[in-house]
Amino acid sequence: MRPVVLITGCTTGSIGHALALEFSEKGYHVIATSRSLSTMQDLVARDDIDTLELDVTKADSVAAARTAVAKIVPTGRLNILVNNAGGPDMAMPAVETDIEAARALYDVNVFGAVRMIKAFAPLLLAAAPDAHIVNVGSVSSLMPVPYLSMYSSAKAALAAYTDTLRLELAPFGVKVTLAQTGPTENSTALPDFSPQVAEDSMYRAHLPVFNAAFRKANEGRMPARTYARAFVAGVPRAGSWMWLGQGVFMIWFVSTFVPRVVLGFVVTKVFGFDKLRRE
Repeated sequence: MRPVVLITGCTTGSIGHALALEFSEKGYHVIATSRSLSTMQDLVARDDIDTLELDVTKADSVAAARTAVAKIVPTGRLNILVNNAGGPDMAMPAVETDIEAARALYDVNVFGAVRMIKAFAPLLLAAAPDAHIVNVGSVSSLMPVPYLSMYSSAKAALAAYTDTLRLELAPFGVKVTLAQTGPTENSTALPDFSPQVAEDSMYRAHLPVFNAAFRKANEGRMPARTYARAFVAGVPRAGSWMWLGQGVFMIWFVSTFVPRVVLGFVVTKVFGFDKLRRE
């Protein structure tokens, strides 16, 4: 029997989409999901990949997917769950946070994974000791990135949840890994990325400086298919963490060995906040 992998967030052009293709090429039985089948039509058209509509923010949608997967996989065993669904994009000064937008972001990035794991735990436990949960995190959870306070904190919450989940499921033969992800090409167009600020924001004049620095920092983003190849190859031997994406070794080194006060100083210089302070 082929191992079964369920992946959330498989919109065309995304990391999840690339993972679905790579897992399928490596012989896995792939179940790819997205909020709408229309966002992954090429996967729907394939005979080697099962596709489902799934909104991880909706309990009834998660429950329906759980029922559908049980029909697709009559053994009742799910070997790998990849919680990749993320977004929506949200970048704004911390003091100008849109609370409702922040709730929506946490609902996808944190509670979406929690809902999926709660719903699919029986199928994963049935596959133990050949069961594996991989939560896709972000290196932004390890370092302060201006205007990304909500996204970074959501990914930090996911990382903390993953660490506890790993301890709780280890006695039952379910492995849990956090895929710490560096800059990677996805369905978000980088040139269009810019923080949202109020009309009278004290940060408005700083946006051109930040945008230029952010684009430079993200130059050479790892292609999603390259990321997917490393991800799929790494899953069988993965431990508590996988580090994937452009520049992740340097980010790991800095976040591990460099004092946070020094890291904060560097980030301040890189994104031009030292100039903003003097203006």
